[in-house]
Formats: sequence, structure tokens, C-alpha cells
Amino acid sequence: WLKIKGFTERELTKIESALATAFDIRFVFNKWTLGEDFCTQTLGLDAQRLDAPGFDLLSEIGFTKT
Repeated sequence: WLKIKGFTERELTKIESALATAFDIRFVFNKWTLGEDFCTQTLGLDAQRLDAPGFDLLSEIGFTKT
């Protein structure tokens, strides 16, 4: 499903590495792990929104908590 959204092996490797020390999966899916260019250009997210308090990248790309 992530590959359909535009994630490549590069991003998946970054995510997998970060998961080892993450308190919550939502803390892994962010511009610092994935890169701002990937988030804005590939995922089509607004750069200002990436810095908003409470921003949840997983929700933005269609994941739900259930």
C-alpha cells in the first residue's frame, strides 16, 4: 500500500530503521525521516502543514486508527 502512495525502497528502509527506536509508529512517518521533498513532491503534502502541531502524516495519506 505504501508503494502505491509513492514510497520506494529508500523510504521503506528509512522507516524500518527508525521503527527500532520509535515510541509510536506516527513518530516515524514525518519529514525528518522521509525528507521534506518526498513529503511535498511525492505525497503532495503542504510544507507548512508538515510543521503543524498534531500533524499526522499517516492520517493524511489515508491510514485510519482502526
